[in-house]
Amino acid sequence: MPEKLPMDQLKERLEFVIGKERPYAFAARIGLGKSTLAGILNKGACPQTSTLIKIAMNTNISINWLLTGKGHPWLNHVSVVPSDDSITMAREPGEQYHVPPQSYVIVPRFSIQVSGETEDPFHCGQVVDHIAFKSDWIHSVMRLDPKKIALVSIVGDSMEPTLKEGDLVLLDQRDHSMRNDAIYVMRRDEDLVAKRLQRGFDGSVTIKNDNDAYEDIKITLEQAERLSIVGRVVWVGRRF
Repeated sequence: MPEKLPMDQLKERLEFVIGKERPYAFAARIGLGKSTLAGILNKGACPQTSTLIKIAMNTNISINWLLTGKGHPWLNHVSVVPSDDSITMAREPGEQYHVPPQSYVIVPRFSIQVSGETEDPFHCGQVVDHIAFKSDWIHSVMRLDPKKIALVSIVGDSMEPTLKEGDLVLLDQRDHSMRNDAIYVMRRDEDLVAKRLQRGFDGSVTIKNDNDAYEDIKITLEQAERLSIVGRVVWVGRRF
């Protein structure tokens, strides 16, 4: 099988740029025609210079990387952030890139915050930046699918002391199994909430708050099956 040429992977790189945003919503936001975007994603069309410039100006993506896959994708690169060995950098304007990109998984961080007061549903959330995790940690230690993970922030104190306001949580979007005593982010109407789920012997599920100031809610198995789970919390990062 012949090796893929850089242009053959343009669709994959553009999908990375779009992230979790709906493709046509992305096109509308940056002023790109739907047919133009569809031509690139569905027909493998080579974008015109004006299209490349429009994408670059609205996403901070390098045109060279988009076309060839060479170099770093972000014009403003990444900077080192304090953390454990699992995470080492985040994109910030004006900073320099100091580590090989191939050894990292770039995870989108959404502007949506997890609370009972969030106005935007998760699937419409705008990617505000990306944070890089070590690839070995994502694959070998956490056993996560890089395409099925996302970052959101915690608001409120209902899950203290486990999760505090401002904590950044990593979600495994594959896991909707409601495993016992795990913390999940769920969609409640237009809100996102982070809660601990505990299964009872009778099949019921208790939605728990780690903060004793908040009451727990017990629901039936039938009600539990209707929960709209976004993902399981598998990692948390915070500032001190």
